Amino acid sequence: MESSQRIATFVAVGLVVVATMVVVYLFNEPTRRATSEEGKTEESAERGVGIYVQYCVVCHGEDGKATGRQGIPLNTPQNQEEDEILWDPREEIIRLAIVRGRGQIMPAWGESDDGPLNDEQVTDLVNLIHLGIWEDVTEATLDANEGQIPTPQPLPTPEGGELDDPVAAQGQTLYQANCMACHTVNGDAGTGPTWLGLYGSEVPLADGSTVTADDAYIRESILEPTAKVHEGFGPIMPPFPQFGDEEINAIIAYIQTLEE
Repeated sequence: MESSQRIATFVAVGLVVVATMVVVYLFNEPTRRATSEEGKTEESAERGVGIYVQYCVVCHGEDGKATGRQGIPLNTPQNQEEDEILWDPREEIIRLAIVRGRGQIMPAWGESDDGPLNDEQVTDLVNLIHLGIWEDVTEATLDANEGQIPTPQPLPTPEGGELDDPVAAQGQTLYQANCMACHTVNGDAGTGPTWLGLYGSEVPLADGSTVTADDAYIRESILEPTAKVHEGFGPIMPPFPQFGDEEINAIIAYIQTLEE
């Protein structure tokens, strides 16, 4: 009898211990999950640093303030809002701006809109902007540019007079609305290669080869800009699938007028 009572006591104590452990686990589970999610978000933001340095720093700056640059400031209290009720709609705005672009100001970067970034990479950028780890961005920018912060290009002004050819004139208009932020037409240095004397020239590529800047090359560079990257320039140009044959032909006609 005493043996049975002893076993019963052990069982009862064991059940109490197990029940206590279950209660403690359930009590701590929300904290554990929150901690885990927070860690994943931080890892995502760290991945976003490299993406930002490659694609975003030229327009938005290494500190996200876009001072003297063409992008809008990202280092703002609104973008680092901690209240989920306020952050959730803001997150959607930022995500859509990255994926779809912002009209003529910012091209689309998401794969769904023919840009170079997949959904995970877009999320990494969103998390970077939200956490605001701009010191990490600055450090990575310096590492990627031999200890220098890239100097922003001056805001461009339209160049060139009126053209007699209406097709080339259309191309000039498209250039001023979409391309002049990165490409000059007077030979000056820019974020991208100058268009002066481009047509028919031999273009050195990052892989050591060369290609003739003919209609096919220019068309491909507009629709698939990373297919043949110009030597000395990073693969930072997004595609412009919104340009149809008429627009591309107009741009080519305009480039043909830019002789040295």
